[in-house]
Amino acid sequence: MFVIQDVAAKGLTVVYGPPGSGKTSVAAKIADRVANRVLWISTNEPPGVLKEVFMRVGAKADKFYVFDFPRAFRGNIAKFVADHIHEYEALVIDSVNGITPREEKLEELVHGFLYQLAKDMPIVAVVEGAPKQVFYIADNLIRVGYKENALGHTVRYIKLVKSRFAPPSERFIFDFVEGVGLVYIYILRKSPRWRRSRFQKTPQY
Repeated sequence: MFVIQDVAAKGLTVVYGPPGSGKTSVAAKIADRVANRVLWISTNEPPGVLKEVFMRVGAKADKFYVFDFPRAFRGNIAKFVADHIHEYEALVIDSVNGITPREEKLEELVHGFLYQLAKDMPIVAVVEGAPKQVFYIADNLIRVGYKENALGHTVRYIKLVKSRFAPPSERFIFDFVEGVGLVYIYILRKSPRWRRSRFQKTPQY
């Protein structure tokens, strides 16, 4: 998934999908690759949980400066970011849904604030669900999803839906490998005479 690494190094990247699909893990790996000092704003998980996420995906935890905003103080997030963003090389907000109570306010926040910041540094916004009104704003749009296979295993997948810097990607399968981080798998193209799909691991991005 080098294409995601490359395109996410600039502009506003939106990572979206259902709860439990791995959006936070993907955002952590992206941020780890594009910057050495990352301001991480959390409206979902406490710092202790996020540290485990960073370790699980093979990211360097000391790059991340995590600030957890309880629900009562979420109205102060934009001001906090504006006051401190100059100290960092990238920003992650996980998730932006937790900052505003209504979808129209979410669009205003993403377009009027995050998109402007993204002109100077990489911004990763994690979004729960599929609020389509913010999708057109993103420079890069990444969908993360999952499903249960017949054996009861969770199969996670990721796709670059759109980008201003590269064409859309195919859908890749990914998983967490202890001691390695995120590992991606792509289906090898088969000739017409083949009846079975073959798989090949790709390096973590």
